[in-house]
Amino acid sequence: MKMRKMIKFLAMVFMAVSLLSCAGGSTTEVQEDGQYVYITVGNNNLTTEVIGKEITASYLVVGGSGQGIKHSTSFLSVIPLDAAMGLAEKYGDFRDCDSPGASAGKKNTTSMFLYTVNADIERELKSIDELAKAYNDPIIKMSLVEIKIVEHTMTLLGKEVDVNSSGLGPNYLVTGVQLIEENHSFGK
Repeated sequence: MKMRKMIKFLAMVFMAVSLLSCAGGSTTEVQEDGQYVYITVGNNNLTTEVIGKEITASYLVVGGSGQGIKHSTSFLSVIPLDAAMGLAEKYGDFRDCDSPGASAGKKNTTSMFLYTVNADIERELKSIDELAKAYNDPIIKMSLVEIKIVEHTMTLLGKEVDVNSSGLGPNYLVTGVQLIEENHSFGK
């Protein structure tokens, strides 16, 4: 009986490691059919629908993707630039954890799952992600459209497996990105 439990435990660990690492380094493929947008990132297959109009906005990037978030091209935590500048005006360096503005900064932060089919945009997003993970404060300008995940499956060991992505988002299809500033200083 103990051996069965150990095998079951090891199988679960293998599955978790597979889920977290399978798509690393993969590029994104996107196809549209008028109603749905089909996105493939590594072994992740997503059926999405557009739920908004394309917008162009500027952001302060305050966090990048950790390990394991591999069903998207990139994962960034951002604060709309107008809000970030307002916080800086009111609190100074609100990015400092000891700042009275740190709490307000957290409340203005949104995490975004980002997808793109353009290789240049993908490289730029990965570069921005690296800057964010190195605790820089890059400022970016992005053109994007919000998408909703309708279905998410993953191919594991040759089998299609349903993935519950209901709590993940918001999700965006990025059509343009520009790095405005590599490391913005709020008076550090």
